[in-house]
Amino acid sequence: MGFRVSMLWWVLLGLLVHLESNGSFGCLEAERNALLLLKAAFNHPDGSALPSWNGEHSECCNWERVICENTSTNAKRITQLLLNNTRDFQLAIADWSLNTSYLLPFQQLQLLDLSWNYMTGFVGVIISEKLQILRLNGNKLTQVPSFGALPSLKVLDLSFTGLTNFRFLSELSTMTKLEVLDLGNNLLTGTLSDAIGNLTFLKALSLSANNLVGSLASEGNLCKLKSLQELDLSRNQFLGNLPSCLINLTSLRVFDIANNGFEGIFPSLLLSSLKSLAYISLSYNYFHGSFPFASLTNHSNLEVFDLLSSNSRLKVETETLPFIPPFQLKVFRLSNCIVNEPTKVIPSFLLYQSELRIVDLSYNSITAKFPQFLLKNNTRLEYLSLSNNFFTGPFELNSTLKYPHMNFLDISHNPIKGKVPSCIGSVLPNLRIMNMSKAELQGVIPSSMGDMGLLMLLDFSANNFSGELPEELVMGGNSLEFLKLSNNHLNGTISSAKSNLGALKILRLDNNHFTGSISTVFFNSSPLTVLDLSNNDLNGNLPTWIGNFQRLSSLVLSRNSLQGPLPLDFCKLNRLTYIDLSKNHLNGTLPSCFDMKSLRYLHLQGNQFSGPIPYVLTNSSVLLTLDLMNNKFSGEIPSWIGSFAKLRVLLLKGNTLQGPIPVDICQLKRISILDLSHNNLSGGIPSCLNVVSPGLLEPLDGAILGEYFIMVPVKFTRLSFQSLIYLYDGINMQVLVSDEEQEVEFMSKSRFESYKGNILYYMSGIDLSCNMFTGSIPPQIGYLSSIHTLNLSNNQLSGSIPETFSNLRQIESLDLSYNRLNGRIPPQLVELYSLSVFFVVHNNLSGSTPERKFQFATFGQSSYEGNPFLCGPPLERSCISDGEASRTMKASDGKRDEFISTFFWSFGASFVVAFLGVIAFLHFNFDSRKFYIRKQPTTQPNQAHIRSNFLCLVAYQSPFPSLLASSSLSAQFRFRKICDREGEKMSGGGTQKSLRKALGALKDTATVSLAKVNNDYKELDIAIVKATNHVERPAKERHIRAVYSAISATRPRADVAYCIHALARRLSKTHNWAVALKTLIVIHRALREVDPTFHEEFINYGKTRSHMLNMAHFKDDSSPNAWDYSAWIRAYALFLEERLECFRVLKYDVEIDRPRTKDLDTAELLEQLPALQQLLFRVLNCQPHGAAVNNIVIHLALSMVALESIKIYQAINDGTVNMIDKFFEMQRHDAMKALEIYRRAGQQAERLSEFYEMCRNLDIGRGEKFLKIEQPPASFLQAMEEYVKEAPRVSTVRKDQAVDNKSSPPKEVLSIEYKKSPEAKEERPESPAPPPAPEPVKVEAPAAQPPPDLLNLDDTVPAASELEEKNALALAIVPVVMADQPTPAVTNQANGTTGWELALVTSPSSNESATAASKLAGGLDKLTLDSLYDDAIRRRNQNVSYNPWEPAPAGALMPQTMHDPFYASNAMAAPPSVQMAAMSNQQQAFMLQQQQQQMMMMGHQQPSVNPFGNPYGATVYPYGSGMPVQAYNNPYKGFI
Repeated sequence: MGFRVSMLWWVLLGLLVHLESNGSFGCLEAERNALLLLKAAFNHPDGSALPSWNGEHSECCNWERVICENTSTNAKRITQLLLNNTRDFQLAIADWSLNTSYLLPFQQLQLLDLSWNYMTGFVGVIISEKLQILRLNGNKLTQVPSFGALPSLKVLDLSFTGLTNFRFLSELSTMTKLEVLDLGNNLLTGTLSDAIGNLTFLKALSLSANNLVGSLASEGNLCKLKSLQELDLSRNQFLGNLPSCLINLTSLRVFDIANNGFEGIFPSLLLSSLKSLAYISLSYNYFHGSFPFASLTNHSNLEVFDLLSSNSRLKVETETLPFIPPFQLKVFRLSNCIVNEPTKVIPSFLLYQSELRIVDLSYNSITAKFPQFLLKNNTRLEYLSLSNNFFTGPFELNSTLKYPHMNFLDISHNPIKGKVPSCIGSVLPNLRIMNMSKAELQGVIPSSMGDMGLLMLLDFSANNFSGELPEELVMGGNSLEFLKLSNNHLNGTISSAKSNLGALKILRLDNNHFTGSISTVFFNSSPLTVLDLSNNDLNGNLPTWIGNFQRLSSLVLSRNSLQGPLPLDFCKLNRLTYIDLSKNHLNGTLPSCFDMKSLRYLHLQGNQFSGPIPYVLTNSSVLLTLDLMNNKFSGEIPSWIGSFAKLRVLLLKGNTLQGPIPVDICQLKRISILDLSHNNLSGGIPSCLNVVSPGLLEPLDGAILGEYFIMVPVKFTRLSFQSLIYLYDGINMQVLVSDEEQEVEFMSKSRFESYKGNILYYMSGIDLSCNMFTGSIPPQIGYLSSIHTLNLSNNQLSGSIPETFSNLRQIESLDLSYNRLNGRIPPQLVELYSLSVFFVVHNNLSGSTPERKFQFATFGQSSYEGNPFLCGPPLERSCISDGEASRTMKASDGKRDEFISTFFWSFGASFVVAFLGVIAFLHFNFDSRKFYIRKQPTTQPNQAHIRSNFLCLVAYQSPFPSLLASSSLSAQFRFRKICDREGEKMSGGGTQKSLRKALGALKDTATVSLAKVNNDYKELDIAIVKATNHVERPAKERHIRAVYSAISATRPRADVAYCIHALARRLSKTHNWAVALKTLIVIHRALREVDPTFHEEFINYGKTRSHMLNMAHFKDDSSPNAWDYSAWIRAYALFLEERLECFRVLKYDVEIDRPRTKDLDTAELLEQLPALQQLLFRVLNCQPHGAAVNNIVIHLALSMVALESIKIYQAINDGTVNMIDKFFEMQRHDAMKALEIYRRAGQQAERLSEFYEMCRNLDIGRGEKFLKIEQPPASFLQAMEEYVKEAPRVSTVRKDQAVDNKSSPPKEVLSIEYKKSPEAKEERPESPAPPPAPEPVKVEAPAAQPPPDLLNLDDTVPAASELEEKNALALAIVPVVMADQPTPAVTNQANGTTGWELALVTSPSSNESATAASKLAGGLDKLTLDSLYDDAIRRRNQNVSYNPWEPAPAGALMPQTMHDPFYASNAMAAPPSVQMAAMSNQQQAFMLQQQQQQMMMMGHQQPSVNPFGNPYGATVYPYGSGMPVQAYNNPYKGFI
């Protein structure tokens, strides 16, 4: 019995083994075989994926990527196949399709993931009754498979599959169980398909990152999906408003419409109604209106709020209704919005948030203290961006806390000030990106930053950091890829003996004070691509280790003291695209191994390279800029120079090149700037230069800027709920890490300037000056229609000026001086409306100067002098006598009738239409008919007068003005002159003018009517039209105030942009001088009175469009007077354009803000002073001529220009004093620039006196007496020139160095006083007695104080002749009498030499023991220079005004010494040896001093009213934040 039982168990065991082998307790044989077939398909032809799938008898449920589950029959069946990313990447290039028959055995399959396998499609139809999730994303499907045999499908992922249409949606509409559909990141185009509305059972839909367009408001298909919980429409091109019916999607929790073009009123009601929202992303759209954040009070599930506006017009209010939020945000991004206007406080609800991971409040103009609570309350914060706001310090960190999750911190562009916390490295140990640039920080860089081992990007640029580079940072920055410490005050050596910056890619330490030999600088950073150490004090030879950085693409070492030749290791840098070694002491030539095929920019300016231009440059065929200026290159310009087909800038100035210009240079088809000046070139100018055709650089061609970006992924903690569709859990930050701007120095408009960045897009010119060119000027040069500057001066050119020069329509500067040109100046040149600088001095020109109109009305005698046979204004020589003029007039009158008759019959047919129109107008308009009859003269004119008047009337108002314009200029002028005469004979000169006024009024009325159609900005449009109407008198103030109220700081920035666009449109379309001038006045006043952001918007408008102030071609030829008005308008527009350029350079408005030039360093001075001088040059060109002298509207604009000239000149004064203070410490190239600035200041001072004299004569500002500014002493100019010759390449003498003066005489304290002359002993005329004080009048409010008299125009001073005599005396420097020292003599009476001149030219007669080491250029010594610094500090503390017209303060015994740009020269003390030599005259100097004090006490002056005070009365921004519009006393209110 037992044996039978035992046998039974063995039989049962065998049965179990058999059943297991057939799949009852393991995978089925059919499923195993199907898996092996799938493996073969994925690995075809030679892949190696799925290595565990092997063996015929192994358990397949244990294979990788296979999941089995027990079924109801207790059998294991495969339910999930996770085959994503299975096919080898090497097989991606081969197209393959999957046979669906391999999937048939998997009858229990519920999840199939085939994503990212590079499939192109399927063979057959996928059949599976139980499949619920199908992922095909990341494949290259050429055809969408059929899904009709998948009745249980719930999730379908077709993202990243290259879909192009919605045709497959019709099949999905029958799948009632489908809940999730992901179509993101495809190529879907067109509008949203109507079939979307049939998928009413969907819970999640993603259409992100496609090319869908159109408006959702007109479709409403999405509104049918009422079960929808997640909707992602981001990164498309949808436009218009959001459909209001979306409010019905009450189950929606994810709403992402970022990166589209949605506009209109912000959907506040929509968001407040969808209370289930947990994820809101609305960034990068164009919504406007207002969004009260309190509307989200009931959104307790909200975790993500993402709103980065694209147009800065959206107002976000968080403080109107205080609330405690029921939600805890993880992500809060609110950027580029108008937050809490006008208080601009930080949202207070953030105080209650403690789960924040990402916070972005950038570009909101928030004004508050640094929000320490964000760090204190949110210890898991990972991303914090507060850039471009107005947060103030201090920036503090709690040293006891740590933020291990923080990896991004950006507080740049805020006035934080203060110091960086010393514990920052320990508090933020895992920080990866830190940007604190332009935050006004100071102190030293904390050494704890060396503890940030994960730091990738560090930007501390444009602050006030000092001290040395922390060694801990250099040693601990092993992850650092970008380090930017530019524009600080860091010093010391760049010690790198223990450097651990192995990952560094970009290093920028420029514009600091690092010293030492560059040969000791070494960073073991083989990935380095950008190295910028420019503008430091590094010296020594270029090291050989430079060749180790073979990935280097940008090398900038300019403005140092490097010397020696380029090392051979330099040739290893074959990836370089940008090299700037300019302004060093390098010599030799380029190595013969120089083979840089990628090089685009080469700057070697200001070195000592010699020999011929290196032939090795031909290897760099893609060069865009070749700058070899101011070296010692010799020989001829090689013919291979024409092989640089892409060359934009060629600068060979200041070498010793000789020979002719090769014809091959004409092959440079894309050249924009060509400078061959200051060489020894000879021969003729190639006539083929017109083929070069210099012009503007093409936009976005990369020829100017080289920008380097890095993408930094920033992850944050996932959301608390599981999203049905893919939501990216981080931010890709694109960080600008380097902006290498092309910089070019070029002579333009008679000044040598450095042009950098975008300005080069607008520069083009040729400079061949200071050579030995002979022959005539090729007429072909006149066809360079887009050139801006042409300088052919200082050559030996002969012949006449080509008439083709009239084709240079864009020319701004034309210099033909110092040649041998003859003949007359082509009269056609007056049509060059852009010309602002014109010189033909010292030639042999003859005949009459061009007619003084348009731009030529602004050129004075200095443009024509040195031509003895040239006549006509502005020269004093008259061209014809009175008799000849009379005969000429008679001949002109004799031809009048013939001219009129010919013109009449030629154009009669065209004028009939206009005549009939006028008749019809007068007939049907009763009021106009009465007006016309009332204006008729009582006398009957003859038929000739009627015909002439009819001809002129129709010609002026003809609809065919081009017919008249097509005739010659002289014919036009003669015709208009005749018409004026006939008009006077006909009706006293009033009919045509009245008709023009009537037509102008009609145009204004029509424009106002059209503006009323504009619903958004109709009030602004109407105000602009009324403020710039055709009425020839100043505009009414209420219209101007209406314009400014619409663009105040309280208004959206879009309103400002629209206003600028409207003004530009008004300015570009008008040909009427009154409209143009009044538009410019509106712009000028806006720049002065409106919020400072108006400047930025105005400049940004010019960047994206043609500049609206370019009025070079403007002219109103309706009358001869209008021509004069047009010329002044063009000069006025140039002034406004230069004003904006000066604002861009100075970064502040010199008229509104306090001048800062007295505190600038040398580099900033040499950059800002030329900009100010150019602005003053534009002021001086605003002198009216002809009929413009008596125009009341021009007077109004001129008064504002004159007012601004005071602040401009004051800034130049302060800057020049500061520059002179630093002059004897400057390097040679800086000293040369300073000397040129000083000379120009003297020239402009004289012209400014003439300008104010003109203003006084025109009663501009009620001027009566103007002080004349004198020229600098010639002796000081000579001292400056001598210093320039002897100046070192690197300044070795500083004012704070210790001086060994044991053998020097005792230091004397010096003061400055006016030198007396014999005429000074005469009594000054008595000042007129002041008028009796009026009776006091009771008023309710105190009257506004009059503006200060900056010009002393109302001052009771002596006669102008006496002032001129007194001011003409030089300033003398005398020691102040000390208690124990005698007073040295001031003047050598024997020969009249001043003590100052003795200091410059007289050898010391005593104290031979003075050491030569203490001497400076010009005979000055260290003690004298130190006394000058002490005296300057004392005078600065006295609060001395540098305004030469400001009266002395009340109660002063002595009037203030007038300060001008040459103040520093007068303040220079003589050497002690010279002072000791003049001791014999001390008694006489003392008497002179006593006399001067007595006379000054008699000259007490009364305060006066500033005649150039602001005519509008506002000294602050009347349209700024929270400021009401202020009224003003209009001097022309009687005319309004």
